[in-house]
Amino acid sequence: MLVVLATITAQPDHAHAVRDVLSALAKTSRQDDGCEGYTLTQSADDPAVFVTVERWRDAAALEAHMNTPHIAKAFERAGGMLAAKPEIKQYTPVG
Repeated sequence: MLVVLATITAQPDHAHAVRDVLSALAKTSRQDDGCEGYTLTQSADDPAVFVTVERWRDAAALEAHMNTPHIAKAFERAGGMLAAKPEIKQYTPVG
């Protein structure tokens, strides 16, 4: 299993719109083959910062997800509203 933490920072005046895009992405991504969990969170300290906590069966499932049309659409819709490039990190469970 792979755990992915993706930090997405919106421009402050676009936080609500980015949240809408990410919420739709999370809903669709949960249906992807190999998705074992996909949670969107929003920072309590800075509403422009979002983190997805994702669990994927394996690297192939994650790669397939990253190449879906809904990922491309989300990046296209949110791209101009982001303050920085998303930071995506992969982890493997210990134990």
